[in-house]
Amino acid sequence: MNKKANIINGLSTAAIAVFFTQVLHEAVHYISALIAGAEIRAFNLFAVDIKLFNEPGYLLHDIAIESSASIANIIVGIIALTIFRIFKKSSSVSKQFFLQTAGYSFLMGFGYFLFDGLFYNPEVPGDWKSVIRMLDGSIFLRISLIIIGTCGMLFTFFWLAKNILVFVKNRNDRKERFDAAFPVLLLPYIVFGLLYLFFSIWHPLGFPQGILIVFFQFIFGFSGLLWAFFLSVFWLSPNLKDKRYIRLDEKISISWLVPALILLVFQAAVLLPTIFFN
Repeated sequence: MNKKANIINGLSTAAIAVFFTQVLHEAVHYISALIAGAEIRAFNLFAVDIKLFNEPGYLLHDIAIESSASIANIIVGIIALTIFRIFKKSSSVSKQFFLQTAGYSFLMGFGYFLFDGLFYNPEVPGDWKSVIRMLDGSIFLRISLIIIGTCGMLFTFFWLAKNILVFVKNRNDRKERFDAAFPVLLLPYIVFGLLYLFFSIWHPLGFPQGILIVFFQFIFGFSGLLWAFFLSVFWLSPNLKDKRYIRLDEKISISWLVPALILLVFQAAVLLPTIFFN
């Protein structure tokens, strides 16, 4: 096993998966506001500055703008999960990309449900926090979000832990399980958690609010990758009846590495400074 190639490939696919998950989330806010006819002031890596209508006749417009992004993340997660399951002949690098995309998408989408419902504060910005505030602090909505979010997060933990073993030939061998889960789950969680936490210094909401939001999302919200790592390597008994196996690529995939580097530069150079609209 070429550990260097596995690490670079795992970080490359994760870089694209994280970018896609984060930017899609903000892009859906942008598109929803555009369709609703709301005023869009700026687009940042972490937020879109939208002037909501805040009028009774436009309540559904405002709800759609705020709620659509996390729902879109969940839909993308379902699509990525389906592709991961159906295309059994795809390369290991493509396979790990769809596994990571499903994981990040589900954790972001269901994470918004869970944490906005659980830590609702009418004075604090947030997608579903705003929706709850628009509906006068609806307890029913909060409980529903907490239940759905919790179930979705737990599903993601165990789904990742189970399906990372696709890259393990001898599932009784803990070292093999570690060698597969470390570059695909644990290392991307650490690297991109720290990177985006650094990026959050330039969050449009400033210090400390912007940094705290990114911390909850990338360190706490995406910790499902951490838990999936421990579940797959140490805690869960592997399913020996599942015969799926794809060997992790022994070579560095330039076709994934180059786009990953380009997208990282694009985020830092274009989206992080913020695109303003006149």
